[in-house]
Amino acid sequence: MTTTDDGLQLHLRHWPATAEPARGQVLLVHGLGEHIDRYAHVAAVLNAEGWDVHGWDHRGHGRSEGRRGDIPVADAGAAVIAAAPRWTLPTLLMWAGADRCVAPRG
Repeated sequence: MTTTDDGLQLHLRHWPATAEPARGQVLLVHGLGEHIDRYAHVAAVLNAEGWDVHGWDHRGHGRSEGRRGDIPVADAGAAVIAAAPRWTLPTLLMWAGADRCVAPRG
Protein backbone atom coordinates (compact mmCIF):
# COMPACT_ATOMS: atom_id res chain seq x y z
CA MET A 1 0.00 0.00 0.00
CA THR A 2 0.96 3.60 -0.49
CA THR A 3 -0.83 6.77 0.50
CA THR A 4 -1.92 9.59 -1.81
CA ASP A 5 -1.45 13.25 -0.94
CA ASP A 6 -5.08 13.37 0.25
CA GLY A 7 -4.72 10.30 2.49
CA LEU A 8 -6.23 7.47 0.41
CA GLN A 9 -4.59 4.03 0.48
CA LEU A 10 -3.66 2.63 -2.96
CA HIS A 11 -3.08 -1.09 -3.44
CA LEU A 12 0.36 -1.78 -4.96
CA ARG A 13 1.37 -4.96 -6.78
CA HIS A 14 4.89 -6.18 -7.54
CA TRP A 15 5.75 -9.18 -9.67
CA PRO A 16 9.53 -9.73 -9.39
CA ALA A 17 11.59 -10.89 -12.36
CA THR A 18 12.35 -14.60 -12.33
CA ALA A 19 16.07 -13.96 -12.93
CA GLU A 20 18.48 -11.59 -11.23
CA PRO A 21 19.61 -9.08 -12.06
CA ALA A 22 16.44 -7.78 -13.68
CA ARG A 23 16.77 -6.24 -17.16
CA GLY A 24 14.65 -3.33 -15.98
CA GLN A 25 11.21 -2.63 -14.68
CA VAL A 26 7.81 -2.07 -16.18
CA LEU A 27 5.25 0.22 -14.61
CA LEU A 28 1.94 -1.36 -15.63
CA VAL A 29 -1.10 0.95 -15.61
CA HIS A 30 -4.57 -0.57 -15.88
CA GLY A 31 -7.53 1.07 -17.64
CA LEU A 32 -10.76 2.46 -16.24
CA GLY A 33 -13.11 -0.05 -14.62
CA GLU A 34 -10.31 -2.58 -14.14
CA HIS A 35 -7.83 -3.60 -11.45
CA ILE A 36 -4.13 -4.47 -11.58
CA ASP A 37 -4.50 -8.18 -10.81
CA ARG A 38 -6.32 -8.56 -14.12
CA TYR A 39 -2.87 -8.18 -15.71
CA ALA A 40 -1.09 -10.96 -13.81
CA HIS A 41 -0.72 -12.91 -17.06
CA VAL A 42 1.04 -9.94 -18.70
CA ALA A 43 3.35 -9.62 -15.71
CA ALA A 44 4.18 -13.35 -15.91
CA VAL A 45 5.33 -13.00 -19.53
CA LEU A 46 7.41 -9.93 -18.70
CA ASN A 47 8.89 -11.66 -15.62
CA ALA A 48 9.97 -14.61 -17.76
CA GLU A 49 11.81 -12.14 -20.01
CA GLY A 50 13.67 -10.69 -17.02
CA TRP A 51 11.54 -7.65 -16.17
CA ASP A 52 10.31 -6.60 -12.72
CA VAL A 53 6.71 -5.45 -12.98
CA HIS A 54 5.06 -2.88 -10.71
CA GLY A 55 1.44 -1.79 -10.78
CA TRP A 56 -1.32 -0.45 -8.60
CA ASP A 57 -5.06 -0.15 -8.41
CA HIS A 58 -6.05 3.42 -9.26
CA ARG A 59 -8.05 5.19 -6.56
CA GLY A 60 -11.61 3.90 -6.67
CA HIS A 61 -10.54 0.67 -8.45
CA GLY A 62 -9.80 -2.84 -7.20
CA ARG A 63 -8.52 -2.84 -3.64
CA SER A 64 -7.69 0.88 -3.51
CA GLU A 65 -9.73 3.35 -1.52
CA GLY A 66 -11.75 6.14 -3.09
CA ARG A 67 -14.99 6.77 -4.90
CA ARG A 68 -15.51 3.91 -7.37
CA GLY A 69 -14.17 4.75 -10.83
CA ASP A 70 -12.81 8.18 -9.91
CA ILE A 71 -9.28 8.99 -11.13
CA PRO A 72 -8.19 12.61 -10.74
CA VAL A 73 -5.66 12.81 -13.57
CA ALA A 74 -3.32 15.15 -11.69
CA ASP A 75 -2.41 12.49 -9.09
CA ALA A 76 -2.86 9.33 -11.11
CA GLY A 77 0.54 7.90 -10.34
CA ALA A 78 2.49 10.33 -8.17
CA ALA A 79 2.19 8.21 -4.99
CA VAL A 80 3.19 5.09 -6.88
CA ILE A 81 6.31 6.70 -8.34
CA ALA A 82 7.32 7.79 -4.86
CA ALA A 83 6.87 4.22 -3.56
CA ALA A 84 8.75 2.44 -6.37
CA PRO A 85 11.78 0.68 -4.92
CA ARG A 86 14.44 0.72 -7.66
CA TRP A 87 14.24 3.57 -10.13
CA THR A 88 17.90 3.03 -11.03
CA LEU A 89 16.82 0.31 -13.48
CA PRO A 90 15.63 1.08 -17.01
CA THR A 91 11.90 1.73 -16.68
CA LEU A 92 9.11 1.30 -19.21
CA LEU A 93 5.51 2.45 -18.90
CA MET A 94 2.88 0.01 -20.16
CA TRP A 95 -0.57 1.54 -20.22
CA ALA A 96 -3.57 -0.71 -20.85
CA GLY A 97 -6.92 0.60 -22.01
CA ALA A 98 -8.20 3.00 -24.61
CA ASP A 99 -10.51 5.08 -22.46
CA ARG A 100 -8.10 7.95 -21.71
CA CYS A 101 -4.43 8.36 -21.07
CA VAL A 102 -3.72 8.11 -17.36
CA ALA A 103 0.00 8.02 -16.72
CA PRO A 104 2.20 9.02 -13.81
CA ARG A 105 3.78 12.42 -13.75
CA GLY A 106 7.19 13.04 -12.32
